[in-house]
Amino acid sequence: MVSSHQDIINLLHRNNYVLECNLFCVCSNPKKSFSLFKSYFHFIIAAGGLVQNKKKELLIIYKNSMWDLPKGKVENKESFKETAIREVTEETNVSELSIISKSHFSTYHIYLELSPQSHYCLKETKWFLMKTESDCVLMPQFDEGIFEVKWVTGNEFTQLSTYCSINSVIKHFNKL
Repeated sequence: MVSSHQDIINLLHRNNYVLECNLFCVCSNPKKSFSLFKSYFHFIIAAGGLVQNKKKELLIIYKNSMWDLPKGKVENKESFKETAIREVTEETNVSELSIISKSHFSTYHIYLELSPQSHYCLKETKWFLMKTESDCVLMPQFDEGIFEVKWVTGNEFTQLSTYCSINSVIKHFNKL
């Protein structure tokens, strides 16, 4: 537990911006502290989906040597729901998607964007629970670094190497 945005920045810096845990900041003004925290990063908003098929299997992608869920940056004036559907379709080739959750669930993660001027990004991903009736052929979006797409059962998913934030998405939507 930490008590300020600066405590979090210091903790991240000491750990090379890699923490495999959830952080809780207890402070008097959470909105102000979060706004100050965000100011240290290039802030990105994305949307994605936890997609179930007719068999209640989950759609997953393999990217950066980890199993993940399809997601991507919001473009132009898209709504979060439009972004989530577009990104799932682009990254997996799954169509006939419909959002079945009443609201989204957000996760945050930090990553290093390698460019001529490398910098850390803070990405908020707004997740939606989706379903599809489609039996289309799964196709990974190779130009986005996605090497595999597949359907797995919930039990199979628990055996895979994934990010802590992705496990949070699964747990959140399993409660619905």
